[in-house]
Amino acid sequence: MDEDIQKLTPRERIEKLKKLEEEKRKEIEEARILISATEEELVAEEEQKKQIPIDQLTADTEEVLSTHEEKELFEVKRFVKTKNKKEEAEKKEEGEESTLEEEVAEARAQNIPQQTEYQVVREERPVEYKIEELSRQPLTELYAEIKNMYEERRVVGQLNEDQRGRLYELSRALDEKEEAIQEGNYTASQSIKEQLDLTSKIIKYLK
Repeated sequence: MDEDIQKLTPRERIEKLKKLEEEKRKEIEEARILISATEEELVAEEEQKKQIPIDQLTADTEEVLSTHEEKELFEVKRFVKTKNKKEEAEKKEEGEESTLEEEVAEARAQNIPQQTEYQVVREERPVEYKIEELSRQPLTELYAEIKNMYEERRVVGQLNEDQRGRLYELSRALDEKEEAIQEGNYTASQSIKEQLDLTSKIIKYLK
């Protein structure tokens, strides 16, 4: 037993031990839900592969895909982006950088205040893009990050500005996952629904 607890009066010791017991019970329950949800998520992924009408899409990568339609379906069913989409995003980013250089050059030529690179990127690549990427991650990963925030909050007492911004992004990503389930785009077991509910409660507490 902890020496600090032993120094308490019997009444204080009982209260402290009951509190620790309740915290441990919650941690065990959270771990049980997380394990069950992870197992169900793995099963759901395998079931999704079986339900995809195009045989090539049951592969683990998009390398075997040939048509645009197959790749689009692959993205929808597997919640991933194909290489073509990644290349398009990279080309778009290169184009944005070129546009930024042109704007800066033009602003200098006209001797007027120009926007900073951060302002331009913030306007042309909003936080919604990052939220969309987060919503494609497994629920277990989102839960783990939010749970870490919860543990830090218990120790420090509050979240800093960066953590609050990250919590907003995670919360929005979780909302998109819930919408996908409600719309039938994603099959969720009871364990996953329980984990969603638990994660939502942690987010409300952190806010």
